[in-house]
Amino acid sequence: MKKSVVKNILQQNKLAYEQVSDFFNDSRRFAWPEFSDFIEFVPTGAKILDLGCGNGRLLDALTDTKVNYTGLDISEPIIQAAKKRYPKAKFIVGDITNFSLPKKYDVIFLIASLHHIPSPELRLKVIQNAYHHLSGGGYIIMTNWNLRQGKYRRLYFASLLKKLLGQSELDWRGVWVPFSAHGDVVNRYYYGFSKSSVKRLLHLAGFTVVQNYYVRKGQKVGVWQGWNIVTVAKK
Repeated sequence: MKKSVVKNILQQNKLAYEQVSDFFNDSRRFAWPEFSDFIEFVPTGAKILDLGCGNGRLLDALTDTKVNYTGLDISEPIIQAAKKRYPKAKFIVGDITNFSLPKKYDVIFLIASLHHIPSPELRLKVIQNAYHHLSGGGYIIMTNWNLRQGKYRRLYFASLLKKLLGQSELDWRGVWVPFSAHGDVVNRYYYGFSKSSVKRLLHLAGFTVVQNYYVRKGQKVGVWQGWNIVTVAKK
């Protein structure tokens, strides 16, 4: 995948989120049901790093667990909304593909963020950097969209066909997914992870996968029904 294409994708994703930031913040006010499954991996007092934190809604799932939370996101408007919503938490404007922080963390979250990163090399870089920022025995917890679900299946396989025919500059399994907000339509890049591809990526970075499953409304389901892939891995 050409570096210029990767750069353009990252820039377009950033602009897309900033364009719909108000709608995004209003529509992402509640934690997903599967967030409750993460609590067992978050000890009281844990140092948390939330990469691609959005408006910080993960904190709602950690209300009963006293944690030292840091959220990082590339969108300035979304970070400002997060600071307003959670004034006691720490939020940083930063890039998950190139971040360096001065301390280690007990748990690192990538909630619906890694799937926006184009190219195998850059996705591996993100995971390797997360590994570097984790304390020994710490956990990485991720959710990634399952593009094989009914809503996006046709779009996913159409993108695969374009790649086979040499009609796409995206990487294999890369998809542009339209998002509508208040009459505006923006395209966001997604990588179509499978359980096995998530597992391979984590193993390459040195992680041991603890949990890896498809989920829909908090229930474990099969590949064709799952809305997300939930993955927990240990350093």
